[in-house]
Amino acid sequence: MDRLKKYFTGRLDDLVFIDLSEGFVKGAEATMALAGVPVPVSRENMEGLVGGREFKTIQLAENMTLVLGCDPEFKYKDEYLAFLKKAFSLRLIDIIMNRGAKAADDGDLYDACVHFRAALCLDENHPAAILAYARICQDIYTDSEDDEEIGSFKAESMEYFEKMTLVHPEVPAGHYYLGFAYINMGLYTKAKIAWEEFLEAGEKERGEAFSKSKEAEEIKGRLSELEAPVAIEEGCNHVIAGRYDAGLDILEQYKDSEYGKWWPLHYYLGTAYSEIGEIEMAIDSFKAVLKLNASHTDSMKELADLYHQIGDDEMEQKYRKKIMLVSNLQ
Repeated sequence: MDRLKKYFTGRLDDLVFIDLSEGFVKGAEATMALAGVPVPVSRENMEGLVGGREFKTIQLAENMTLVLGCDPEFKYKDEYLAFLKKAFSLRLIDIIMNRGAKAADDGDLYDACVHFRAALCLDENHPAAILAYARICQDIYTDSEDDEEIGSFKAESMEYFEKMTLVHPEVPAGHYYLGFAYINMGLYTKAKIAWEEFLEAGEKERGEAFSKSKEAEEIKGRLSELEAPVAIEEGCNHVIAGRYDAGLDILEQYKDSEYGKWWPLHYYLGTAYSEIGEIEMAIDSFKAVLKLNASHTDSMKELADLYHQIGDDEMEQKYRKKIMLVSNLQ
């Protein structure tokens, strides 16, 4: 399912679809694929045709590129691609990529995205197209204020960054950007792995010179900064898996550190304490969550349940009322 199609189909409103004349179709070998196939023509193109002006192949190619970029599963996709590949050979994907890059430079991120999507229709594994598409999707969701749009473009960006590292693991840039994408989602262990693979791929590609490069030094520094977040993530995963003692052994090391400002740290500490019967410590941990994230209803529920266990009806009702209040405001 194309999660982004709905954001682009409005760009097709200026097109009409017409059948080409028999003379035009027979005019060149490339156009034979278009026999009986409706092709996209802009209103400007139509005015030119009515006025007797020549309709050029490049105009048709531009319109087809727009259609395929907006809707990569368009009904006549195969016929359009057959025409484009015959008419422009291997140059076409470079032309489309260059136009996408120019649109991005001009600040039209959606137009750039359409061009990179069209390039992927021509070659779904083209390394530059995959990377450009993933990055432009990232730029779009970073600039957006719409939650649904952010979610859609973020998922698309992540999918294609991951695809880049799977299809072209030898390209360092894929691992580099994937690491940052994981960081933005709080996936520290995955970011660590991606950046380690970036360093490995870079050394294979450029040798010792890469190890001393600015980008390699940057990532080595970031990997050093990730040591604590990766450990905390491991501790949280232990708690999620029911290994409460193992989780506590890790997480307790960080609750009084600079990472004590991370509310999930205290939430998983509270969960582990609760499960091993350390009620007071669990209560303190869930209260610490609420100091950092006042609307965290899961912590309120845990507190209400814990106070119920120790028979403190007043505090139990306090937190159950808070849950109702916060839920009504959301």
